[in-house]
Amino acid sequence: MKGGKDLASRRPYPNKRYVVACRKVGRKAITGFLIQAPDDVRWFSATARWAIGATIVVRHVVRYEIIDSDYDAVSDDMLLWGPTPKALGNWPSRWPDFTAQWSAYTAQWTPANAQPCMEVTPTGRREGDVRDTVEGGLILYREERLGLPTIESGRLLEKELSVRHRLPEIKSAFDTRG
Repeated sequence: MKGGKDLASRRPYPNKRYVVACRKVGRKAITGFLIQAPDDVRWFSATARWAIGATIVVRHVVRYEIIDSDYDAVSDDMLLWGPTPKALGNWPSRWPDFTAQWSAYTAQWTPANAQPCMEVTPTGRREGDVRDTVEGGLILYREERLGLPTIESGRLLEKELSVRHRLPEIKSAFDTRG
């Protein structure tokens, strides 16, 4: 996958300062992209380079480890890990045990504090395994590690919840099964 050719940066959320990489298909701002991969993938990484004001390039590397093999999909969108009521799929919680320590630190913890995210200026609100290289008050390089639970692929197809109406469609997935 190559930025500019296969990927685009878009703003799918009401907060237009939040930019997301997505498949360069159409004009709709989608939250991320899908990859069809072989069943034996246990880890993978994603590297993004972001140009800030056309003068500064920052780099964000996320190293993912798939921590179980219960289901057929994974997502770093932590909103997809939670349980849902029967009317919305009746999905069980897929929150890994290690996330309990994050909420133990502070009552104000939310998934936004731990979901992989590049920031230009340090906020001090990040949880998990995050290492930043800061120069002149700006984060020039961020490396994160995140364990991903598997989830049911049906969670990616359900469009009824507002958090899912901008998910990518299966037909737009990159296929790496080669």
